Amino acid sequence: LSSGSQESHDIIVLIRDQGNPIDEVLTTELVGDLLTAGLQPNQIMRMTNFSDNESYWTLLPWFLAVAEKDVTAQWYLFLEPESKVDVGAFAEFVATLDASEPHFIGNACKDMKAAITHHYRLGLQYPFLPSGFLLSSTLMASTVGYLKTHRMGNDFQIDVAHELASFFDKRLQVQIQHTDRFCSHDVSFDDDEASSSSSSSSS
Repeated sequence: LSSGSQESHDIIVLIRDQGNPIDEVLTTELVGDLLTAGLQPNQIMRMTNFSDNESYWTLLPWFLAVAEKDVTAQWYLFLEPESKVDVGAFAEFVATLDASEPHFIGNACKDMKAAITHHYRLGLQYPFLPSGFLLSSTLMASTVGYLKTHRMGNDFQIDVAHELASFFDKRLQVQIQHTDRFCSHDVSFDDDEASSSSSSSSS
């Protein structure tokens, strides 16, 4: 997956671990699996390895911190500690995509009825985070550019996935692209699945 440069890669994996004992065990296992599959250490970023990371769990502040790193990529894969990845299948999947397009890809969920936690908004699709989600370098750059020129609000967030999808939809006019490659069942992969989670979800 590496492009051969120490500074630029095809893919960077970002793990939203939050420092609790369970996260530590799961993240250590996930990182080990990624390294065994051929990723380099500087292609893997753990949220807990960033300083002043208290707000990074909401994702958008973390995007700004990631942009300040020297390492760049064509694709940014965001995972939870419990996520699992078939690196070979994932590399084949991203090879079919164009990073110059504003891609936001994942296992899309949609509310069946209005919920206060989602501001009673129906119709918006948002990623199931344990399955992971993928951002192209173009969308990442657009997001960082927007955040640098617009003041971020201090809205209370309950569902980070829904808030992220709402931000992309309202601010950048980008919606999630659903794919079954980001699956939500147990960790045994089918032939065409690239990312999974160890828990199940209905969408």
